[in-house]
Amino acid sequence: MPTLLEPQNFADAIRETKEPALICYEDEHTLPLLSAVQKLNAEELTIFIGPEGGYEISEIELARKNNILSVSLGDFILRAQSAAFAAVWGAMQ
Repeated sequence: MPTLLEPQNFADAIRETKEPALICYEDEHTLPLLSAVQKLNAEELTIFIGPEGGYEISEIELARKNNILSVSLGDFILRAQSAAFAAVWGAMQ
């Protein structure tokens, strides 16, 4: 069952995240979420969903520096609440 955490400062959340973790990024075009989940084959997984308007490139770079993979949710940019449902569905496949 998915666990939702309270909102917190992005940089703190990234640094405190245990691996494996994914960040859904609207400009990621090479690694679909489903492929990443299959590769990781993890019992637990952290997924970051961005704010309305998307992530800043500096936020994505910080995530990548902390071993968080950026993944795509598909060809369309989803609203934050829709992206959360899509990501959870993808992780549970």
